[in-house]
Amino acid sequence: MSAQPAKPKRPPKFPAAEHFAFSVTEAAELVGISRYTLYEFIREGALPVFRLAPKGDLRITADDLKAWVEKNRAVNAQAAAP
Repeated sequence: MSAQPAKPKRPPKFPAAEHFAFSVTEAAELVGISRYTLYEFIREGALPVFRLAPKGDLRITADDLKAWVEKNRAVNAQAAAP
């Protein structure tokens, strides 16, 4: 019997470069916060979302998520500065 070829490694679960938009669950996992916390930011209007259908699940574009993370990183750095 011949050896079977090795299975290719699976890519990371949510490769941001390949996704246009993320579900709330995916986005929360990417930034390391709970879905509940992310929904709070969405309700406050801090993070823009859209729906694929009138009653579809909320989605967050990769660009909006990245911009939101960068903005919060800058705000937190200023708050931590002496």
